[in-house]
Amino acid sequence: MKTFKPSVRPSATEMLAAAAAADPSVPPAKITPAVPPPLSPHPEPVYETVQVNFRVRRRLADELADRATDERVSQRVLICRALQAAGFTVDPTDLTDRKPRRRRGSI
Repeated sequence: MKTFKPSVRPSATEMLAAAAAADPSVPPAKITPAVPPPLSPHPEPVYETVQVNFRVRRRLADELADRATDERVSQRVLICRALQAAGFTVDPTDLTDRKPRRRRGSI
């Protein structure tokens, strides 16, 4: 079992003593707000991503997984390619793999 280091907090009296011993000639800290970067004249629109989940028969799921493995792409990329071929507007980022693939049947 992992144990944490004991933390020692100063008492209120010790904190007041430390504050009283502080040098009064030191000016208070000033925080200057960060300047935001200038806005681009043509900002790139940001589109929200959502999860799409649907059920299919095992045979189709296996076929999809096998084809994706053969083409060395994710199932999402394979489905997005098919949707694009069917006439849907698919963002180019949805046609690229974003995470490493796991092998079917592995943990």
